[in-house]
Amino acid sequence: MESNSIYWLNELENENDKKISIYLEDGKKDIIIHYKDNGPGISKNDIESAAIFNPGFSKKVNGTGLGLPIAGESADRLNGVILAHDIDNGAYFTIEIKK
Repeated sequence: MESNSIYWLNELENENDKKISIYLEDGKKDIIIHYKDNGPGISKNDIESAAIFNPGFSKKVNGTGLGLPIAGESADRLNGVILAHDIDNGAYFTIEIKK
């Protein structure tokens, strides 16, 4: 996710307004990692169809489309899930892992 954020944030014209935030929520039953950036974001259709998690899907020039599918498999092996959320500004993912 981070390399995607950096790629798309570098496409922004405003040099001073590039942000990536990562924070952890430690609940009783699970751990949730929140990952947000303020880049151009992901279309609602790509999120709802889950296309971004399909191997080979990429909007980057020469992108492989392997990052999110591999992240999803890794989360699955830890009894978790990675989710993309539709927000107005940027990309927002959560990784939820059961304790």
